[in-house]
Amino acid sequence: MELIIFFGLIPICMIVSFISGIFIGVRRMEKSIADSSVGYLRIDRSEPDEPPKPFLEVRRGVTISDIAQKKVVMLGVINESYISQN
Repeated sequence: MELIIFFGLIPICMIVSFISGIFIGVRRMEKSIADSSVGYLRIDRSEPDEPPKPFLEVRRGVTISDIAQKKVVMLGVINESYISQN
């Protein structure tokens, strides 16, 4: 009886460990992506008869020379209108 309970717990522990490992890995990946981002690309669509206007917003401590030294830059995208049409 004890052997059946022991061998029944091993697969359950393996499944729980596998799922928690995936969860921890995804969280660490999200954090590393957020840390490597240099800022945001804000897209302003407040004027419907004109094309969207992009604005680059860099995080504090990031300079243009820092960005120019990199081959690849990660940006978050914000779709927000600055001017309301009311």
